[in-house]
Amino acid sequence: MEIKNELVRVLSSAGSDYEILSDDLLKPGLDWNKSLTNMRNEANVFLLLVDKNYLESTTIKSTEIPQLLKRAKSGEAYVVPYILGSGIKRKK
Repeated sequence: MEIKNELVRVLSSAGSDYEILSDDLLKPGLDWNKSLTNMRNEANVFLLLVDKNYLESTTIKSTEIPQLLKRAKSGEAYVVPYILGSGIKRKK
């Protein structure tokens, strides 16, 4: 995803007061579910690149979003959605 790579490049060049956690850190042979859960437990800010595929993902809906929202509601983290494309419609 080109926009993700650009965001990582810009954020990486902006300073070293933070660490960028991304699925790019996942390596073959690792327990990806455990690794991603640990990353979501560590992070203080979540920048979500949201498109139609993201919203339709079963894993995103059943695992990632509930964990992020729980941490956000408790004040442990901030969730910042970045909407990609125009194919996303808001529920009424």
